[in-house]
Order: sequence, then structure tokens, then C-alpha cells
Amino acid sequence: MKHIPNRILALLFLLSAWGYIGCSSNDEPVRIDCATVSITVAVAGTTNPTSCAVSNGSITVAPTGGEEPYTYNLNNTSTFQSGATFSNLASGIYTVTVRDRNGCTGTISNIVLAAPNAPEATANAIVADASCDNDTGSVTINATGGTGTLSYSRNGTTFQASNVFQNLRAGSYTFTVRDENNCVTTLTVAVPNATGVTFNGSIRALFQNNCGGGGCHPSRGDLFTYDAARLRAASIKSRTQSGNMPPNASLTQAQISQIACWVDHGTPEE
Repeated sequence: MKHIPNRILALLFLLSAWGYIGCSSNDEPVRIDCATVSITVAVAGTTNPTSCAVSNGSITVAPTGGEEPYTYNLNNTSTFQSGATFSNLASGIYTVTVRDRNGCTGTISNIVLAAPNAPEATANAIVADASCDNDTGSVTINATGGTGTLSYSRNGTTFQASNVFQNLRAGSYTFTVRDENNCVTTLTVAVPNATGVTFNGSIRALFQNNCGGGGCHPSRGDLFTYDAARLRAASIKSRTQSGNMPPNASLTQAQISQIACWVDHGTPEE
């Protein structure tokens, strides 16, 4: 038997080992579609600053979904950290974004840290949105306390001197009141829908009269039922406006506008 040099044996061993543990066509990394990943972020705890003049507040969040490990970002900066707690925070409104190992993200907004002696606010005048064509709702905020002149915001970013917010569509809004020391308070106000366009009142009948068969798209959820129609509301609006729905009938412009009104005003059932 011929003697095989040690260096050849070593090479054969390496090739054999690589074939056993190396990459193969089955070892390619699985690509994650973040559109199919739901990461939910909840507030696990907050500590309010002891005054508006100091930054000793904190926020802790708890994510679920996606794949660990997570990293955490405060207020959409470019920096992510490994810990779920943000410390040394002043009074204000915060947004936390969580990113998982695959780069998928989840966000929670409007986390409020309020220091003592912050303004107090209530909504003392709410006008319902009664038009499909124009946003006619309004909210007037009544605020007291705080220091100096108060300013008001509908989104926590852009502030105004007026405490009246007009041209609002039916829906839920978070308003913020801020004083001169940057102390803030928030309140959530619902602007009622008074358009009269509801699923049970008109939209179900519109579907039934214009969609053939015993139900619309039963394989995707019968659109004659509220839950199925609500879940596909955005698609229904888009397809009816483009003329692709219903496939075997045509809607009048008034009917298309009625569907859009129902979707745009929160898909009310009653």
C-alpha cells in the first residue's frame, strides 16, 4: 500500500469536514418580509420628572413579536441601544421604536412624561363632523395652570397660540398643552361622526345590491358582514374608485363617494 503524505491526508480531512458542516443549498439564510412581522411595543413603566427644570424621568418599554435580540430608539434618532429603559428624560412627549434582529420595527408614540405643576386640560366644546365632502369637526381645549403662556398642539410637534382646532374629520385625536417651562399635559378627544353613513344604515345594502351571488368574495370574508368589510375597507375604497370593484357592475359616482365617506370617517357600524 502506497504511503500518503501527511499534508495530503490533512487536506482530505479538511475537505471532508467542510462537506459535512459547510454551506449547502439548504443552508441559505431565510429572508424575512417585515411586512408580515408584527412587533408590538407596550409601555412597561414610566417615571415622571420631579420638576420641569430637571431631566430625571424614565421610560421602559416591553416589545413582543419579531425575533430577539431587540434594540431600542428614542424619538427617531439614528442611535439604537440594547436596553429597554431610557433615563434622564425631561418632561415631554416621546416615541420609542424597537428593532428586532431582522431589522423589523415596531413603534409606540405619545408617551407623556409630565412634571408637577404641569397644565391641566379638558375639552369643553366638541363639534361633530357632519360632512362627507369637508371636515367640519372642531375641538376647543380649556387649559389652566402651568407657568406663563400656554400653547396647544394636535400632534405634539406643531404648537399654536389658539386653543381651538377646526376642520377635523371624525375620529380620535390627542391634544397637547405646553407651558413656558416645557411642562406638558395631554388629553384624547373623540370627534363624533355625524355624516349618517354607516355600514348597517347604507353600506351593507349598497354591497348587497351591487355584488352578485350570496356574498361578496366569500373566500376572503363575506363583505356583507361588518367585520370582513371593515378589515378590507381601504382596499374597497381604492378598488371602487378605480372602477375595479364590483367586477360585474358599475357604481354611480354618488355610491363611490358614499363608500369613501364611510371609510374616511372610521368605518362606523351603526
